[in-house]
Amino acid sequence: MSDIEKIVTEKLQPSAVNDNCLLKKLDAASKSYLHENFSIQPLSSDFPADTLVDYQLNRLQDQGIDIFNSDLDVKAYPELYPTGEHGMKDTRKVNIGTSEFIRNRLLNKDPKFRLNLNYLFHCFHVQEISNMCHSVGHMLRTVTGNKLSAKNFLDRLQQKDGEMKSNMFSLMANMRGTKEYYSKLGMDIRWMLRNIGPPTLFVTCSIAEWFSEPLLNYIRTINSTVPGIQNMTPAELCAMDPVSVSIHLKQKWDAIFKLLIKNKQKPLFGEVQDYVTRLEYQSRGAGHIHCLLWIKDAPMLGKNSTDEVKKYIDSIITCAKPDPQTSPTLYNLVTKFQSHKCNKYCIKTYKRNWKFYKKCRFGFPRPTKSEIEINDVIDCLAVGKNNQPRKRVYHIVRKNDETFINDYNPALLLANQANVDVQYIGHTGSRLPYYISDYITKHERSEQDAMWQDIFSSTKSLGTNAMSFLLKSLRSRQVGVHEAVDRLLGHKLYSKSRQMRFADLQPPGKAKRVLKSAAEISELLRSAPDCEQIFQPHWVLDVYPDRPDELENTSLHEILSWYERQPNTGSQKETLKLKHINYHLKRRTKIPYIVTHQTVNPNLSEENKQMYYYFLLKLFKPWRSESQLCLPGKSYNETFLAECENLPAMKEYHQHNMCLTKQDEEEELAV
Repeated sequence: MSDIEKIVTEKLQPSAVNDNCLLKKLDAASKSYLHENFSIQPLSSDFPADTLVDYQLNRLQDQGIDIFNSDLDVKAYPELYPTGEHGMKDTRKVNIGTSEFIRNRLLNKDPKFRLNLNYLFHCFHVQEISNMCHSVGHMLRTVTGNKLSAKNFLDRLQQKDGEMKSNMFSLMANMRGTKEYYSKLGMDIRWMLRNIGPPTLFVTCSIAEWFSEPLLNYIRTINSTVPGIQNMTPAELCAMDPVSVSIHLKQKWDAIFKLLIKNKQKPLFGEVQDYVTRLEYQSRGAGHIHCLLWIKDAPMLGKNSTDEVKKYIDSIITCAKPDPQTSPTLYNLVTKFQSHKCNKYCIKTYKRNWKFYKKCRFGFPRPTKSEIEINDVIDCLAVGKNNQPRKRVYHIVRKNDETFINDYNPALLLANQANVDVQYIGHTGSRLPYYISDYITKHERSEQDAMWQDIFSSTKSLGTNAMSFLLKSLRSRQVGVHEAVDRLLGHKLYSKSRQMRFADLQPPGKAKRVLKSAAEISELLRSAPDCEQIFQPHWVLDVYPDRPDELENTSLHEILSWYERQPNTGSQKETLKLKHINYHLKRRTKIPYIVTHQTVNPNLSEENKQMYYYFLLKLFKPWRSESQLCLPGKSYNETFLAECENLPAMKEYHQHNMCLTKQDEEEELAV
């Protein structure tokens, strides 16, 4: 019997002081649940194959320590805090925030903190709860309505206003890694598509940490005091020090993106105008990068000729197997990382003509071609929609011995030293870019949807309900150690070249307002309970109507796109001061915001039609009062028709909307 089996057998027996066993053996149903809902992968052949699955720690029945206990980490990890001091919540002469403290510990020269995986997840849990508190606070301070006094708001809270509870769903959008968090990214990408057009390329870069000798040697060097480290497998080394693995991936990708893809002298694919990058974790392992690139002047299907598109694809993408004599390094990389081998993960079953077929979902083996072939995009999307294997938009030149070689860019593969994938997706229609944006923003597995009824049926306070839901959501999500480390270190889970600014164009009585701080409202309750100045300045309702005379003829859309609001400090540089509010406006110098707003289809009803034109007038017609939007005796639609020639930006925006709507409808019918 092996040592690990002896330990398991011993722990299955009750102890002398406690009748409860430390471990319990799982039944078939419990093991099936684990396999279906969690990704379990052995790191070493030294452990029996069923050890991780067959046994589980028993849940303690005693009262646990409160998560908000100030010395919880000191008590829980005596091996890390042998003197019982200097914990996360200790009083210090200089205040250190929770995130800063955690980063300091993980980047410390002493490896004991970053090598303790339990401590990493403890820190992650503490940080998530801290973020939850901020999210709940923001939700409680966001209410609907323009006219609300301090006393009225207090009454709404005491009555547990149902409208305020409807904001619960928006809580999760601020929690990194959640379904709602990535849904928000998906909406941002769609707004980018509406404003700057479809992307050109979809690039994926993996890390292949187990095959990176520089990384493995680095881990061995900085953890040289760990017993037996020289005999550890690559998998064990990377599992032991996930902090170093995550930092390695971030620094490598940052260098590739800055020095290769966005190189100022000779960018790899052409000048990058815009981008979106996403760090994704597969099977809870180390991350890989997805990247959407908008390349300046790149040819587009539906706009440029097919020959121009073929020439561009041929210049940046290949599947050629290099000569081992003249290019040995590239040959080894292609052989190791770009050669596909079909397995259970990629083989999918589909039905056609009442018969079942199996095919690789990545399209291997790919057909041989003597020249680049472009397929019809609508036809490709229609095949995928019918649950048949998706046809590729194009096929590049491919020989008989290259049918299992994944497309790559040689320079990118040499720089990344791991698997890469480069796909051309430039199409003037929206369906293909939307499909890619949905793929890049797919969310992690979660069981939170089943919790809503429990929360909404509760009789607890709104804040308590919100916190309960968030804590349950945290416990229901799968988070691997590499993702936890990235978030603890402050690494971005996604980044994009454009910032969004939301324009709440609803009428004043329906607009969302953010309350001032609790201290400010308490002071108003004491000094002026009927005062209605309990909100922070609202861009549409407060800032724009109060703009300086220099911006009299400037539209709301332009101000939201190009201007920042900043509190007045008395500096002479503050030239664009608001008339009554103690703020001034400062123009951006480079890239404007993309202005987002609620979208309305004017073709659905007369009410929608009037709301659509109300939004357009509010965005593009200069106004200081809502009464100035509509001409006397005319509807919003009639006012738009009368004013559109005088407001070319509004007319162009409307025509662009109609063009996109028509294009979406035509593609939907075609698919």
